[in-house]
Amino acid sequence: MTTIKHIDRNVARLLGEELEKAAQEIAKRYGLQVKGAGGSYMAGSFTAKTEFAVIGENGIAETKDVEAFRLLASSFGLAAEDLGRTFVKDGKKHTICGLRPKADRFPILARREDGKTFKFPAATVKVMLARASA
Repeated sequence: MTTIKHIDRNVARLLGEELEKAAQEIAKRYGLQVKGAGGSYMAGSFTAKTEFAVIGENGIAETKDVEAFRLLASSFGLAAEDLGRTFVKDGKKHTICGLRPKADRFPILARREDGKTFKFPAATVKVMLARASA
């Protein structure tokens, strides 16, 4: 067994990854989705954030970003039904997966076809959705 004497960025990342793997077993047992949600560290401690979410009947995990989209999409000129819609940006497909209301410039979250999540301005997403519908 390795004993950690100091926590730095690499150690925090390693611990976070191991915690997420362990949490996957718990999530599987209860039919939930789990995602490591970052954390913070100092030389002697690491605090991890983990998000567990119920998986809805539509297969979408009910994360806080999804709930925010459903509740606040109209405030950003979008419709709650736009959640899950796909648009193309720079030749890559992106699917709307949430909203971060406190992010003034880039509140809309969209997952690229390779699984990476990006933040977009609401106006950009509106234009891209209009193009996708045309």
